[in-house]
Amino acid sequence: MLALIDGDATANNIVTVTNALFGGGSLVGSPTLKGGATGSLSGIVTLTDIGSFNEYFHEFTPGSSLSFVLDFTTNFAGGTPDSVSFLLIDNSTGLPIPTLAPLGSDVLFAIDLNGPSPAVQTYGTDPQRTDFALAAPVASAATVPEPGSLFLCGTVLCGVALFSRRRTRRLSKRALLG
Repeated sequence: MLALIDGDATANNIVTVTNALFGGGSLVGSPTLKGGATGSLSGIVTLTDIGSFNEYFHEFTPGSSLSFVLDFTTNFAGGTPDSVSFLLIDNSTGLPIPTLAPLGSDVLFAIDLNGPSPAVQTYGTDPQRTDFALAAPVASAATVPEPGSLFLCGTVLCGVALFSRRRTRRLSKRALLG
């Protein structure tokens, strides 16, 4: 996902992505566009900061590499700068691939568009954190009975019910005969 966030509330920056290559992989389906996002990675993607959040999302089958050319303007109206960020979403979980970015943002790179020489901040993946660890439910062993115990309890209850039914039949026969 590529996002352009309008921090200064002025529509004054444009981001373009061209020459996307997937190292043997390919795009899947159509992109999801929000705000000022247009285009496709098969050609040119343009993000214009016409709204607070301008996002481009497109599923792809990964290959041996991922590369693209990113061009952007750096107009700054003061206050909070506009920013560009890029992250990858794991299709199996719907969660971003964990990175070492601050505040749990899980971006692979971020750029504050705050003037003529903005710094590109890059972050590696976080090997200590996995999507499974974030999404896995917590279950207590005490709340899940063992199958053998459950079977034994069910067998005992069935036996008690059968014994009780036979006894009730015998008592009713005696009452009718007696």
